[in-house]
Amino acid sequence: MDIQRVTVAMPGVVAEAAEGLARITGAEPALRDGDDWVQSDLPGTNVRLAVSGPHGGVTVPTVLLKVASMVDARTELTAAGVVVGEIEQGGHEVRSDVFLPGVTAVKIVMYQPG
Repeated sequence: MDIQRVTVAMPGVVAEAAEGLARITGAEPALRDGDDWVQSDLPGTNVRLAVSGPHGGVTVPTVLLKVASMVDARTELTAAGVVVGEIEQGGHEVRSDVFLPGVTAVKIVMYQPG
């Protein structure tokens, strides 16, 4: 599966989190959408930290896997015995939930921009 980026997103207060993300990453957030979303890239990696406000779409800690092709990734995971939800259209992406046995309190979502 071609994973292009991993984002760890947490629910929280965007205004407060933006400053903390800047301290952790050493740079101002790469993107901020008002009080809905803020994200920062970890330097030298394809890992991003994000905080979602109440309207940002993340209500529990979530690992977001950006993939090159949702169809290919879903096919590969399903063939490997991983339970993957249906592909859904989001606001800026197509996405699918990934369900791993034994994983609780963290949501996993694959997505492809578009």
